[in-house]
Amino acid sequence: MPFTDKEKERLSELLEILENAKKEKRGELTYAEVGLLKEIEGMVNARIENGYEPDRDLLVDSISILRYVAYSYDMMGRQAVSSVCYKRAIQLMASLYRSFEERVDYDTELLAATLKARNCYIDDSCDDIGVLCTSFMEKDEIDETFCNHRASRRIFRRDPVEMTPEYLAVIDEVEERIEKNRRTHGFGSCHETWSLKQEYLAEKGIAWRSPVQLNPRVRFD
Repeated sequence: MPFTDKEKERLSELLEILENAKKEKRGELTYAEVGLLKEIEGMVNARIENGYEPDRDLLVDSISILRYVAYSYDMMGRQAVSSVCYKRAIQLMASLYRSFEERVDYDTELLAATLKARNCYIDDSCDDIGVLCTSFMEKDEIDETFCNHRASRRIFRRDPVEMTPEYLAVIDEVEERIEKNRRTHGFGSCHETWSLKQEYLAEKGIAWRSPVQLNPRVRFD
């Protein structure tokens, strides 16, 4: 059963709000848009988890929407969240092929984005993702995508605490507080932002290390 007209109308409205926010914020999204992304994700999950028989249009639409949501979280540096959405999209791609022998034309691109998100904080073999992809991609396609990922991966460390439920539960509040209290913007402002982030997270009992601390040989402007 595909999305209802009412659901489609709401999804279109939410996506339009997000696109306007990107234009206003020079292509970026912030904590302020997280609620919109969660609503979109919730609508998709509620529909596909209701036990309906596989529906081609629902699967195609859901894959596209989850891809958009995952990419939006990537833009915000929320790879711990985006990786979940990416995997769900890949699961739906497998279902689409099993039920209708159909592939989306960006499946290789989505696999590459998934590998990147999953390896943002830790080394992850992503074996589960590879297994899922075998149901709708040729082995040489999968192997090439994995190989390209390993070859292009840049060694840049980020604190794995960002993957924890404790961090994710407070980061919206912390980022809102940062935005209200920061004094610098643009070039060089990352240093003040990271300092405030570390301070506010520490107040909540979370020890967070900034990119400067984790990558001492990298110059940040």
